[in-house]
Amino acid sequence: MTTYSTRLDSELENLADAAQRVRRAIDSPYPDYQYVPSSDGSTAYLVKREWTCTCPGWQYRRTCRHISEVTNR
Repeated sequence: MTTYSTRLDSELENLADAAQRVRRAIDSPYPDYQYVPSSDGSTAYLVKREWTCTCPGWQYRRTCRHISEVTNR
């Protein structure tokens, strides 16, 4: 029972962290920088107004959905 409880607590902490990252993405105080959540919400990537992103897709392809999301707002 303790193992299940520990895993559940860990998952709840992960969800709380993801929710905080999504809130930061929505309420970015810096217009030149925005956080955009990943597809699964487990992380948020920083998109800069010079149209770069910290996600792996940008690093490999020089394009990503995070930039598209910011430019289409």
